[in-house]
Amino acid sequence: MRLSRLHAGLLALLAATAPLASVAAQDAGLGSIDFPTSASPAAAPHFERGVLALHNFWMREARSAFRAAQQAEPAFALAYWGEALTYAHPLWITPDRPAALATLARLAPDSSGRLARARDARERAYLRAVERLFAADDPESGKRAYVLAMADLVAAYPEDDEAAALYAHALHTMLPMPRHAQPEWREVVALLERVFRRNPMHPGAAHYLIHVYDDPELASRGLQAALAYSAIAPASPHALHMPSHIFVQLGRWDDVIAANEAAFAASDAWVRGQGLPLERRDYHALSWLAYGYLQAGRWSRVEALLAELEAVQRETSSSLIQSHLDEMRARYVVETRRCSELPLPPRNPPSAPLGDGNALFAAGFCAAMRADSATVREARLRLDSLSTLEQGSMWGSVTGIMSRELGATLLYRQGQREEAIRQLEALAREEARLGIPSGPPEVLAPVRELLGELLLETGRSDAAAAEFRRALERTPQRTRALLGLARAERGRGADASAEERLARLRAVLHQADPDVLLQLTGWGPRQ
Repeated sequence: MRLSRLHAGLLALLAATAPLASVAAQDAGLGSIDFPTSASPAAAPHFERGVLALHNFWMREARSAFRAAQQAEPAFALAYWGEALTYAHPLWITPDRPAALATLARLAPDSSGRLARARDARERAYLRAVERLFAADDPESGKRAYVLAMADLVAAYPEDDEAAALYAHALHTMLPMPRHAQPEWREVVALLERVFRRNPMHPGAAHYLIHVYDDPELASRGLQAALAYSAIAPASPHALHMPSHIFVQLGRWDDVIAANEAAFAASDAWVRGQGLPLERRDYHALSWLAYGYLQAGRWSRVEALLAELEAVQRETSSSLIQSHLDEMRARYVVETRRCSELPLPPRNPPSAPLGDGNALFAAGFCAAMRADSATVREARLRLDSLSTLEQGSMWGSVTGIMSRELGATLLYRQGQREEAIRQLEALAREEARLGIPSGPPEVLAPVRELLGELLLETGRSDAAAAEFRRALERTPQRTRALLGLARAERGRGADASAEERLARLRAVLHQADPDVLLQLTGWGPRQ
């Protein structure tokens, strides 16, 4: 409720400064843009809505709007440009090149014919950029060609906010991790901040700035965009979710929860209203919601979400829903340490040595905690197979780290404590070098936290406190790290510091389930 009131106030403030020409687009709940084109009056509103939805990563909605623009004006080239872009999600989905090329072919059968249909040099430059994106069989080559073409467009038309926003985000996605350490990052920031200043209702500027600042070292700089974005585009489930990328980095768990409750509810309503299958709902937002509940000590809410999702999965047999269910269940088990006899996930197909990496780690972690070496060995073999399969990718690195984490944990439980700690120290340095994105941790048991817990068990409170502090620099306000640091500070005789950490933990757990509060801290619900 607090977050909703804040967003409502921001919406009123920002709407007062929105360009008058964009009032209709703002009424649609997706933001506002100033994108003059040669579109006819019949096609222009559909096209503008398509661009707004594109900025909000609402690809299905954008595709429908661009097709409506094509029906209204079949010769309008940018309507096909926009639909083609909906088949190239800029972050994590491999471009659907055949679908994009089929879309462009409806305008004209070949590239030269399509470019000839563009009505001026600027529209031709936009069309040329998307042609280059899909010209190459290799997606990475296509992305590089697209970025270069968009750079030319920005240089030729420096006042074009759409070109600036689209180019900046495309360039940002191409930068190696950690992106903010690359020299081009400053150019990305400058372009997006300029667009956001010129049009504080621009959904792309706010959205892409959140991605740019999605790091604990930078998150405070992205808070303005995060607080504004869901008010800019309240009709978009993704826009309601995206502010939580900044809130997670700052440890604002109540805001993480509010953002993702709103996002999933909006997604569910839209899917049901469209008569779409339930697997179309935004389970990414649901996963982040579960993580927020876990950090806030509201574990019973996660259990309810898991039960609901299990029921949906039984009805749909959706591999997508199963993947999210596996990830959410695994995170719940690792965060709560409520292991019981969690089995290894089945091989699918039975001959494949793979499975869901998160589920494998959770089962292996529980096995390592009870020194079940056979189960740990099987989990590690399958995680290593996944790591090899994904070699060179961030996920390949993550699965490799989680496999070695299992090995070190098992060594510790088998009594080889010094070797286990040595391995975790090396692994923590490797995890830090990789620059893994730090939303809900990709490595389900963050290495420095686990190292701190084991150091604390061995009585090394000074070393444990140092590890928990480093962990909190990367993932602020995480419950297990706060609790671990409080215990380490008390163990080293720093009672005042311990009380400060405990006070912060009390604030984080102010809505925690009473039994969770007691389990984590020893306090009753009123203490």
